Amino acid sequence: MFKRLAIVSFVVFLLAAGATVSSAQWRNLGVKEVTDRAEEDTFHITSARGQFRWLRFRVGRNPVRIERMQINYVSGESEEIPVRSLIGANRYSRIIDVEGRRRFIRDVKFWWQAASLGRRSTTVTLFGRR
Repeated sequence: MFKRLAIVSFVVFLLAAGATVSSAQWRNLGVKEVTDRAEEDTFHITSARGQFRWLRFRVGRNPVRIERMQINYVSGESEEIPVRSLIGANRYSRIIDVEGRRRFIRDVKFWWQAASLGRRSTTVTLFGRR
């Protein structure tokens, strides 16, 4: 009887730990294609998904030069973050702490340009973490 209780307790512990880990994972908020021209683009975040504490992005097969990003909140406030970095191919950006924490994000706007030769495009994927 004790052995069965120990096994059941262990399984419940594993399920609880798994739920905690999965809620802390990075969520894909969208993918945008970046060309070799300087441009701006916006990731629209629905209010059901928009409450995040941290953001980061991943660059696809070619490097991207990112000048800045602007986080626009549902409340009407916005926060501009200077990036001014060349993010290498298949690399992640630094983790960006959302000011005020747990504010609802309406959208995130980027100013960028692909940094590859030969007019090849690439992708940028935005991730959020609660």
